Amino acid sequence: MEKNLLMKQLILVFQLILVVAISLMVLCNSYGNNNNELELGIKKTSIGYQSDVIIAFIDNDIPFYMDSEGILKYPGKYQEKVDNILNKLDKRPEVQFSDYKFASLFIILLKKNNVNFLIREGSNKSTIHIVFQEKDKKIVDKYIYPEFKKLLLEGRKTGVYGAQQYPPR
Repeated sequence: MEKNLLMKQLILVFQLILVVAISLMVLCNSYGNNNNELELGIKKTSIGYQSDVIIAFIDNDIPFYMDSEGILKYPGKYQEKVDNILNKLDKRPEVQFSDYKFASLFIILLKKNNVNFLIREGSNKSTIHIVFQEKDKKIVDKYIYPEFKKLLLEGRKTGVYGAQQYPPR
């Protein structure tokens, strides 16, 4: 009698496991097939980076809207395109500064060398990111970094950083 009861309980447990497994398979399959119908979202913590994403969405014809919390919502069928955009934005060359004085000095050199750049505030609001294009990376590495280091050394000695057309005496 006890053996029969134990066997019935085992069968019920097995049936329950089978039902749960089948339910999970159906749910996963339906999720995978309806991925295009999902609505996904992204929010960058800096307005500069958020605007970069918005511009990229517009340039790449990705339909989106912004909800009341500032999250950019878009259809799931664009996920691969969005991933590519985010990867491209994240891989842009950039230099980070925690001091406006040094960031400004670097900007002077970029401008003098006709390098286009964007200024972005870090998500923690304590860093300044100067972003430039991949095509300008060689110019920055070869000319701007060495000049920047030279101006830093001079500035530490004189207290004047990157004087342009108005050198104090």
